[in-house]
Amino acid sequence: YNMVNAGLAFEHESGNWSVSLYGKNLTNTVMLGGVTVLPFSSFGGTYFAPIKKGRRWGAELSFNF
Repeated sequence: YNMVNAGLAFEHESGNWSVSLYGKNLTNTVMLGGVTVLPFSSFGGTYFAPIKKGRRWGAELSFNF
């Protein structure tokens, strides 16, 4: 599976402020995270694999003083 991420940023020529937009997992693909073997299973090992985050997007505004 492939995850599609994108971002766009603008920094003012003075360098005093910037704004950026981002999107992660834009196709909203369901994927398992890193698989971890849990040591306390009575059946020889239990596995834990969290699901990675779904689609998310946001903006960031930064100021330099």
